[in-house]
Amino acid sequence: MKHRVLAAIAGLAMAVGLSAPVAGASPGHRHRVPPLPAMLLKAKQMPAGWRVTRVGGASPATSGCLAPKGMPKAVARASRAFAHRGSVPELVEKLAAFRALPATKFTALLRTLSGCRAFSFRDNGKKVRAKVAKVSFPHLGDQSAAYEFSFPVKGLTVGIDALIARKGHIALLLMEADFGSPSVVQFEHVAKLAVAKVH
Repeated sequence: MKHRVLAAIAGLAMAVGLSAPVAGASPGHRHRVPPLPAMLLKAKQMPAGWRVTRVGGASPATSGCLAPKGMPKAVARASRAFAHRGSVPELVEKLAAFRALPATKFTALLRTLSGCRAFSFRDNGKKVRAKVAKVSFPHLGDQSAAYEFSFPVKGLTVGIDALIARKGHIALLLMEADFGSPSVVQFEHVAKLAVAKVH
Protein backbone atom coordinates (compact mmCIF):
# COMPACT_ATOMS: atom_id res chain seq x y z
CA MET A 1 0.00 0.00 0.00
CA LYS A 2 2.74 2.44 0.98
CA HIS A 3 4.56 1.84 -2.32
CA ARG A 4 1.44 2.75 -4.31
CA VAL A 5 0.91 5.92 -2.25
CA LEU A 6 4.52 6.97 -2.94
CA ALA A 7 4.07 6.17 -6.63
CA ALA A 8 0.94 8.34 -6.81
CA ILE A 9 2.62 11.21 -4.94
CA ALA A 10 5.67 11.03 -7.21
CA GLY A 11 3.42 11.06 -10.26
CA LEU A 12 1.61 14.16 -9.02
CA ALA A 13 4.90 15.94 -8.43
CA MET A 14 6.10 15.09 -11.93
CA ALA A 15 2.83 16.23 -13.47
CA VAL A 16 3.04 19.74 -12.00
CA GLY A 17 6.72 20.16 -12.81
CA LEU A 18 8.18 19.78 -9.32
CA SER A 19 10.18 16.67 -10.22
CA ALA A 20 11.45 17.87 -13.59
CA PRO A 21 15.23 17.95 -14.22
CA VAL A 22 17.11 20.87 -12.72
CA ALA A 23 18.26 23.32 -15.37
CA GLY A 24 21.99 23.87 -15.74
CA ALA A 25 23.44 27.34 -15.50
CA SER A 26 23.78 29.22 -18.77
CA PRO A 27 27.33 30.21 -19.77
CA GLY A 28 28.22 33.51 -18.17
CA HIS A 29 24.95 33.57 -16.22
CA ARG A 30 25.06 33.78 -12.45
CA HIS A 31 21.85 33.01 -10.60
CA ARG A 32 21.46 32.99 -6.85
CA VAL A 33 20.01 29.64 -5.86
CA PRO A 34 17.69 29.99 -2.86
CA PRO A 35 18.36 27.76 0.18
CA LEU A 36 15.36 25.50 -0.38
CA PRO A 37 16.29 22.79 2.18
CA ALA A 38 16.14 25.40 4.95
CA MET A 39 12.58 26.28 3.87
CA LEU A 40 11.26 22.73 4.26
CA LEU A 41 9.16 21.72 7.25
CA LYS A 42 10.98 20.13 10.17
CA ALA A 43 9.87 17.21 12.31
CA LYS A 44 9.36 19.47 15.34
CA GLN A 45 6.75 21.44 13.38
CA MET A 46 4.68 18.32 12.69
CA PRO A 47 1.99 16.89 15.00
CA ALA A 48 3.05 14.36 17.64
CA GLY A 49 4.09 10.98 16.27
CA TRP A 50 5.25 12.23 12.85
CA ARG A 51 8.85 11.52 11.82
CA VAL A 52 10.99 12.18 8.77
CA THR A 53 10.98 9.26 6.32
CA ARG A 54 12.48 8.51 2.93
CA VAL A 55 11.11 10.39 -0.07
CA GLY A 56 9.85 8.13 -2.86
CA GLY A 57 12.14 7.21 -5.75
CA ALA A 58 11.72 7.74 -9.48
CA SER A 59 8.49 9.34 -10.64
CA PRO A 60 6.17 7.13 -12.68
CA ALA A 61 4.61 8.40 -15.88
CA THR A 62 1.17 9.93 -15.56
CA SER A 63 -1.43 10.12 -18.29
CA GLY A 64 -4.64 11.96 -18.93
CA CYS A 65 -5.15 15.50 -17.67
CA LEU A 66 -2.18 15.21 -15.29
CA ALA A 67 0.39 14.48 -17.98
CA PRO A 68 3.30 16.97 -17.67
CA LYS A 69 2.30 20.35 -19.16
CA GLY A 70 5.63 22.01 -19.95
CA MET A 71 6.48 23.83 -16.74
CA PRO A 72 9.90 25.53 -16.93
CA LYS A 73 12.93 23.66 -15.59
CA ALA A 74 13.79 24.43 -12.00
CA VAL A 75 17.17 25.78 -10.94
CA ALA A 76 16.89 23.99 -7.58
CA ARG A 77 14.65 21.45 -5.87
CA ALA A 78 14.22 20.11 -2.34
CA SER A 79 11.86 17.63 -0.73
CA ARG A 80 11.11 16.00 2.59
CA ALA A 81 8.66 13.30 3.66
CA PHE A 82 7.05 12.50 6.98
CA ALA A 83 5.13 9.46 8.19
CA HIS A 84 2.99 8.97 11.27
CA ARG A 85 4.67 6.26 13.36
CA GLY A 86 6.36 4.86 10.24
CA SER A 87 3.13 4.19 8.36
CA VAL A 88 0.21 6.35 7.24
CA PRO A 89 -0.86 9.13 7.24
CA GLU A 90 2.11 10.25 5.15
CA LEU A 91 3.03 13.76 4.07
CA VAL A 92 5.42 14.89 1.33
CA GLU A 93 6.61 18.45 0.71
CA LYS A 94 8.37 19.45 -2.52
CA LEU A 95 9.85 22.86 -3.38
CA ALA A 96 11.20 24.05 -6.71
CA ALA A 97 12.85 27.37 -7.53
CA PHE A 98 12.77 28.83 -11.03
CA ARG A 99 14.64 31.66 -12.72
CA ALA A 100 11.18 33.00 -13.51
CA LEU A 101 7.73 31.66 -12.75
CA PRO A 102 5.20 34.09 -14.27
CA ALA A 103 1.76 34.28 -12.73
CA THR A 104 0.27 33.54 -16.16
CA LYS A 105 2.20 30.26 -16.42
CA PHE A 106 1.10 29.18 -12.95
CA THR A 107 -2.49 30.23 -13.64
CA ALA A 108 -2.51 28.02 -16.73
CA LEU A 109 -1.27 25.08 -14.65
CA LEU A 110 -3.97 25.59 -12.01
CA ARG A 111 -6.63 25.94 -14.71
CA THR A 112 -5.59 22.60 -16.19
CA LEU A 113 -5.61 20.88 -12.80
CA SER A 114 -8.97 22.41 -11.88
CA GLY A 115 -10.51 20.91 -15.00
CA CYS A 116 -9.06 17.48 -14.26
CA ARG A 117 -11.41 14.71 -13.15
CA ALA A 118 -9.21 11.60 -13.36
CA PHE A 119 -5.70 10.48 -14.24
CA SER A 120 -3.73 7.26 -14.21
CA PHE A 121 -0.28 6.13 -13.15
CA ARG A 122 1.59 2.84 -13.10
CA ASP A 123 2.58 0.98 -9.96
CA ASN A 124 4.77 -2.11 -10.51
CA GLY A 125 3.57 -2.26 -14.10
CA LYS A 126 -0.10 -2.09 -13.13
CA LYS A 127 -2.24 0.82 -14.30
CA VAL A 128 -4.01 2.61 -11.45
CA ARG A 129 -6.82 5.10 -12.07
CA ALA A 130 -7.28 8.00 -9.65
CA LYS A 131 -10.12 10.49 -9.27
CA VAL A 132 -9.45 14.23 -8.90
CA ALA A 133 -11.52 17.08 -7.46
CA LYS A 134 -10.72 20.71 -6.68
CA VAL A 135 -11.62 21.67 -3.11
CA SER A 136 -12.16 24.87 -1.18
CA PHE A 137 -9.05 25.93 0.73
CA PRO A 138 -7.61 29.15 2.21
CA HIS A 139 -5.59 31.27 -0.24
CA LEU A 140 -1.88 30.87 0.51
CA GLY A 141 1.17 32.56 -1.03
CA ASP A 142 0.78 34.56 -4.25
CA GLN A 143 -1.30 31.85 -5.93
CA SER A 144 -2.64 28.53 -4.69
CA ALA A 145 -5.22 25.82 -5.19
CA ALA A 146 -6.07 22.58 -3.38
CA TYR A 147 -7.21 19.21 -4.72
CA GLU A 148 -8.36 15.81 -3.51
CA PHE A 149 -7.14 12.62 -5.17
CA SER A 150 -8.40 9.11 -4.46
CA PHE A 151 -7.59 5.64 -5.76
CA PRO A 152 -8.16 2.00 -4.70
CA VAL A 153 -5.67 -0.19 -2.85
CA LYS A 154 -6.69 -3.80 -2.12
CA GLY A 155 -10.36 -2.96 -1.71
CA LEU A 156 -9.71 0.21 0.30
CA THR A 157 -9.71 3.84 -0.79
CA VAL A 158 -6.66 6.03 -0.29
CA GLY A 159 -7.14 9.79 -0.29
CA ILE A 160 -4.50 12.43 -0.96
CA ASP A 161 -4.99 16.10 -0.14
CA ALA A 162 -2.71 18.30 -2.24
CA LEU A 163 -1.87 22.00 -2.13
CA ILE A 164 -0.07 23.66 -5.03
CA ALA A 165 1.17 27.18 -4.34
CA ARG A 166 3.46 29.83 -5.79
CA LYS A 167 5.37 32.37 -3.75
CA GLY A 168 7.50 34.56 -5.97
CA HIS A 169 9.62 32.29 -8.18
CA ILE A 170 9.25 29.29 -5.84
CA ALA A 171 6.57 26.62 -6.25
CA LEU A 172 5.40 24.34 -3.45
CA LEU A 173 3.57 21.04 -3.60
CA LEU A 174 2.31 19.60 -0.30
CA MET A 175 0.54 16.24 -0.20
CA GLU A 176 -0.92 14.20 2.65
CA ALA A 177 -2.13 10.64 2.11
CA ASP A 178 -4.29 8.44 4.35
CA PHE A 179 -6.92 5.73 4.18
CA GLY A 180 -10.27 7.33 3.40
CA SER A 181 -9.55 11.04 3.65
CA PRO A 182 -6.74 12.89 5.47
CA SER A 183 -7.64 15.27 8.27
CA VAL A 184 -8.54 18.59 6.60
CA VAL A 185 -7.87 20.57 9.80
CA GLN A 186 -4.43 19.02 10.19
CA PHE A 187 -3.55 19.50 6.51
CA GLU A 188 -4.61 23.15 6.57
CA HIS A 189 -2.49 23.79 9.67
CA VAL A 190 0.60 22.18 8.13
CA ALA A 191 0.02 23.90 4.78
CA LYS A 192 0.01 27.34 6.41
CA LEU A 193 3.28 26.53 8.18
CA ALA A 194 4.87 25.25 4.96
CA VAL A 195 3.95 28.29 2.85
CA ALA A 196 5.04 30.69 5.61
CA LYS A 197 8.56 29.21 5.51
CA VAL A 198 9.01 29.94 1.80
CA HIS A 199 10.74 33.23 1.06
